[in-house]
Amino acid sequence: MRHPARAVERKPLNGPGPGSQHHEGGESDGFRALHLKLPAALRAVPGARHRVRSAVTAWGWGDEADTVELLLCELLSNALKHATSNDREARPIGVRITHGHESLVVVVCDGGCANAQVEASARPGDLAEGGRGLLLVQSLASEWGSRRSAQGTSTWFALDRRGTD
Repeated sequence: MRHPARAVERKPLNGPGPGSQHHEGGESDGFRALHLKLPAALRAVPGARHRVRSAVTAWGWGDEADTVELLLCELLSNALKHATSNDREARPIGVRITHGHESLVVVVCDGGCANAQVEASARPGDLAEGGRGLLLVQSLASEWGSRRSAQGTSTWFALDRRGTD
């Protein structure tokens, strides 16, 4: 799948919590962006959730805020798991949300292991504690995908405005 991202001019704002940073791009032709840099720690998740919900609501995506928050949390959970699963020091997790006229794209980047499988095709066992997050992303997002590089894994999802598929 293609990676739907676009570069934006950024200006610094106050971060959502200790150890985190974020930047919000200005509006240009109806395009907006939010960039967060989070420590690979559970304590960063509530602030990130709040900041993302606030941004998507301000951008006119309030009807989709619950879905965005749910899917963001799934991607953040995976990123935290993989960012801290190897022997090296955990790298920060990046979150980028871009918004155009008819779509919203959320990208979560981690510095985790390059061997991590990113797929939603396997159905977990009935008693399994995990393994359903990407299935939720697959079923609720308009499209989603991932890309691996030497720096880690970027996993993304896109939502289209309802009724504009």
